[in-house]
Amino acid sequence: MKNYLKEFFAEYDYPKDAVDGLLSAFEKIDGNNDFKALLDCFYTDSRPRPKEIEEAMDKIAEVCGVHPYTAKFLYYACLTRGLAAVYE
Repeated sequence: MKNYLKEFFAEYDYPKDAVDGLLSAFEKIDGNNDFKALLDCFYTDSRPRPKEIEEAMDKIAEVCGVHPYTAKFLYYACLTRGLAAVYE
């Protein structure tokens, strides 16, 4: 997923400092089992509601020491990988 995020940020011309900060934050949350479970369940019938996602990401951000907005952004950025295939 980290390589995908690098490509995503490059495609949309994110500044290098922003990319470095986002990838550093991603490394902190990527090892979190709740984060992985939240990503995995998005494509199932038990898809969480937006409010549930927001609350879960707030908790994950706190545990991982990442700003909640950054954590949520990374969650949604990760979802673009699978969504692109769905909509093609």
